[in-house]
Amino acid sequence: MTGTELMRIQVLDRLYNYQPEQSGAMAGFAYIVGGVDLDHDEQSLWVDVLHNLADKGLIMVGDSLNFDGYSALIKGRGRAEVEARRVSRANPGARRRAARDAVLAGSHHQR
Repeated sequence: MTGTELMRIQVLDRLYNYQPEQSGAMAGFAYIVGGVDLDHDEQSLWVDVLHNLADKGLIMVGDSLNFDGYSALIKGRGRAEVEARRVSRANPGARRRAARDAVLAGSHHQR
């Protein structure tokens, strides 16, 4: 799994768990990335991930001129993806198959 794919999963999980004080409020950029300080390149990468998820209809993005002003809200398709991933993670047989497939794929790439 690539770093970008991990970021994508992290964004969806954080937005899924986001509980705003006001219904429908969007999560801010600091919440989405976990409140860490990022350099310009890292911020750009996160924004690209947000736009990619929005293009796929999984989230809604509130754009801004600066990184701190970005915000996002998960949509129904995004919630469905998170829930499906959580169901598959709860299945021990599926987890074993995924681990086996990842090991085989990794050993194949090392050759």
